[in-house]
Amino acid sequence: MTGIGARIRDVRTTQQKSLNDVASRAKISAATLSRIETEKQGVGITLFLLIAKVLKVSPHELLGEPEPREEGDDPLAAKVASMKPNERTRLWNDLAEARREERTRRRTTAAPSPSAHIEELLAQIDYLRQEVESMRSRAGTRARSR
Repeated sequence: MTGIGARIRDVRTTQQKSLNDVASRAKISAATLSRIETEKQGVGITLFLLIAKVLKVSPHELLGEPEPREEGDDPLAAKVASMKPNERTRLWNDLAEARREERTRRRTTAAPSPSAHIEELLAQIDYLRQEVESMRSRAGTRARSR
């Protein structure tokens, strides 16, 4: 299976864009983009979405997934849901770090809106609810197997 970095590189080279061009538009160094493309560095969700935007492709294409056909049939959501708990936690931590960085940048220009805080809290609650349900399910499976 081809990794996300390799798919980013494939799309970039197909579009005949240089590392410098894509990296500068994504506000990262060419070295960082190179490490991502060679799978030597992970890519956070915010940067992943920005690279997809710079390359003018859907995130689904970079994930190697088909586009969603109807509401509720989102391969990106399915992929996140199928992750192991520690992978989801790492993804959540990356997203939270990216949001913290974004908030820090925005503080210098404008105060964050209350609705943004509410949206973030709701997302965290949903995530925690899923983790609790996953833990309950695993605990129930272990109890039944004894």
